[in-house]
Amino acid sequence: MFSYLAIACMAIYVAVKWLLQHQQKMKTPSPDVMDRELLQLLNPGRDIDAN
Repeated sequence: MFSYLAIACMAIYVAVKWLLQHQQKMKTPSPDVMDRELLQLLNPGRDIDAN
């Protein structure tokens, strides 16, 4: 009985930790996206995606 409870607690802990990490990734954009946005700010007349 105790082993089932321990396994369930570990599964819940891992799921919550994964969800929090996934949510954190969604909030902060990847460096690639940030670099592209910065280039567009610095060169407003140039089409960055035309490469």
